[in-house]
Amino acid sequence: MKLLQHIKWLALVLIGMFLSAVELGGATLSIKNTIYDSDQKHLWNRLNETLFARTAQDGKKFGLDELDILYWVSTKNLLIEPSHCQALAILGEFINTHGEKLIRDPLKRALLQRDLWELFDWSAPAWHDSDRERRELQVRLVLAIQRLALTTNEIALEEWGWTCLSRFPQTNNTRAIR
Repeated sequence: MKLLQHIKWLALVLIGMFLSAVELGGATLSIKNTIYDSDQKHLWNRLNETLFARTAQDGKKFGLDELDILYWVSTKNLLIEPSHCQALAILGEFINTHGEKLIRDPLKRALLQRDLWELFDWSAPAWHDSDRERRELQVRLVLAIQRLALTTNEIALEEWGWTCLSRFPQTNNTRAIR
């Protein structure tokens, strides 16, 4: 009986250690910001960090590995300085240098477009203050979103859908999908 309790206790300790290691590894990966390219200084990674990274008081960054952007109705980030000027600058760089041409991978393009669209939706409510800042942001977001649009061929299942599915081996069963 005591042996069984010791085994259970040991299993719990090992699970706790494993989860701690996973959490620490996840924090390191989210700070690295190489979602779109292995180079952290790549324009798409810098755009992603400028618009979507949120920094806590202790300096820890959040939001780069989240499915949804970390913006709420009360969020002032990107509407006040210095984040507003930084956002306009990085979006301006993306637009002026045709940053949409730097990456052709349809999945990465679709993900960035989705995030920018979600940011546009957040900025859209007219009943908020900061109307000028919101409009400045929206004009640039619209251009970036339009330029990231996928072609008909990229959207087609033959050229894009199967490629996406092949990145996830556990779901790469074509008979189950058909």
